[in-house]
Amino acid sequence: MGEVVEFEERAWSGDARSLGEGQGRAFRGRTREILDAVSALPLFPAWSPALVRRGLTLAAARAAGSWYLRAHRTLLERHRAGHYAELFEGLAAALGLPLSTVYGLNAFEIESALPTVRLGCTALALSPDLTDHGRPLIAYNHDFPPSFEPFLFLRRTRPQNGIESLAVTYPVMAGAVAGVNAAGLAVTVNQAFATDASRRAPALLTTLLVSDLLDQCRDVADARVACLGRTLACGAILTLVDASGARAVVELSAHQSAVRTAPRERILHAFNQYLDPGMQAVEVPIGAVTTGIGAGYDIHRCNLERQARFDRIAQHGARHDHARLQALLGDHDGTRGTMDTICVHGDAMNATILSALLDPAERSIHVARGRACQARYERHTLGPVTSGRVDADAAPGVA
Repeated sequence: MGEVVEFEERAWSGDARSLGEGQGRAFRGRTREILDAVSALPLFPAWSPALVRRGLTLAAARAAGSWYLRAHRTLLERHRAGHYAELFEGLAAALGLPLSTVYGLNAFEIESALPTVRLGCTALALSPDLTDHGRPLIAYNHDFPPSFEPFLFLRRTRPQNGIESLAVTYPVMAGAVAGVNAAGLAVTVNQAFATDASRRAPALLTTLLVSDLLDQCRDVADARVACLGRTLACGAILTLVDASGARAVVELSAHQSAVRTAPRERILHAFNQYLDPGMQAVEVPIGAVTTGIGAGYDIHRCNLERQARFDRIAQHGARHDHARLQALLGDHDGTRGTMDTICVHGDAMNATILSALLDPAERSIHVARGRACQARYERHTLGPVTSGRVDADAAPGVA
């Protein structure tokens, strides 16, 4: 028997509603599990029965979704001729859930970007000069609540009038957190703590923007233009790399944007803190402490600690093979891993639950579920599907 492939890959094609319906039908049987994963977060008393927590989660998601839909619906119906409005409708109908509940679950990204919790992600953009195989690459850690880890999957999308892509997402998510498209563009998203967002204003979810770029953009130049003038629901930091080796980090708040680049011999990186001075003016300040469900954490401490560690171990100018990239993504700074290390071993709200190597020239994603320090990558491509384990000492691109 062959090895078990941990990352399920699903493929859908067609118009927006068809894409949503396909995803919804595929995961309809897992809605209870998904709701239980959300209810496992420290949102409700731990002693409350699972059935009660599930009911409260449903009620909270529906209430949040109703609120945000009132604010966002006009923009959703106008943006790309209603593409996401139709996709959400198809997704909700096929999942057997109210539209407001599905939108509320997607809007978790807004709540998690408020200063009530502390989340992290790491994105490292490498030029062809910095990889052993001579292709550009994004090395990425997705840090999110650990109860969400079992639901991550790869979505292969062939949209009508769009570019085929392979993206990391969740069963109830219309957008994506990372992906690569057939034109040779790779995108990842980190959250940022912006202060200029409004819960009442029409806005676009940042995960939908990731899908937008994968659907419509052919390279970094296209993607940079497509990010301009967007009104977003919360702050985000997008890392972009294309097959030619062009790289950029686009820092976005609700109403502002800035672009960072780097010389070819330096790794271009992103955590969860704006590095552009103009963007720092609309960011939760250094020293701010979380309130609410995740009260008591210094919001930027993890960013400052990861930045200091990265500065010590980055090895700018060196060529990085698979082992070196895994060491970067899985670094614990000599500890067993904490909330402040690059590979996050955190609490119920935050841990590294996925690592990925996105290769826009090869149109592939090497992806590993769980902690980056224990990564066993599977390779998925936009060519004929060839998924399988990658040994820890193998170079990216070798299945």
